[in-house]
Amino acid sequence: MAKYSFELKKKIVLEYLNEEVGYKTLAKKYGIPAIKSIKTWVYNYNAFGDKGFFRSRKNETYSFEKKLSVVELYMTTEVSYQQLALQENILNPFMDMYNSEIISYSISRNPSSQAIVSALTQAIEVTNDCKYRRTFHSDRGWAYQMKVYNKMLTKNKIFRSMSRKGNYYDNSVMENFFGVLKQEMYYGVVYYSYDELKNTIGKYITYYNKYRIKSKLNWMSPVEYRLSFVA
Repeated sequence: MAKYSFELKKKIVLEYLNEEVGYKTLAKKYGIPAIKSIKTWVYNYNAFGDKGFFRSRKNETYSFEKKLSVVELYMTTEVSYQQLALQENILNPFMDMYNSEIISYSISRNPSSQAIVSALTQAIEVTNDCKYRRTFHSDRGWAYQMKVYNKMLTKNKIFRSMSRKGNYYDNSVMENFFGVLKQEMYYGVVYYSYDELKNTIGKYITYYNKYRIKSKLNWMSPVEYRLSFVA
């Protein structure tokens, strides 16, 4: 039997994602001795939804026949796009950590270097008027280790920061964004096409930037918070 119930884990994760309190406060409030446990629950929920609380430690492999059957299922039935394990790898956002605003993003059918470079180019243009040294942080994904990606950073005098090996907590700010996005527009909703999902993501990011208030931003949206400091 699990040491902590599904209900308790989800309650704690949702409190964190809604930015009510931090890891340490939650651990003390609910008597969780290891903060790492809460971080793991948050990560698993962001990646797998409710199923993340029941993840098996067993590594499963799938035969060619099994993979083919999944593709055929999508092609011949009304199974939804995300039910075939669609994750956030089609969305490549860049966030300003000053106010949590998504300053650029790209959406593609599959992970691609072109999509990453497109989003990076937009982010560089948006931040060109920055008076201070710019730092772009990312995880250790293959796209962020490309020569073209790092050459663009060097060319524009941008400092590169990457998560430590095997430590996804270093990228928790972006993981939190993906968790909120999935919670509010992804889970429990059926999208039957790529275009439908793409349009919905675009609309959500507009809502997130302009209208979704945050307690840490004095109950303003990211855009409102930024504009409040414009002279």
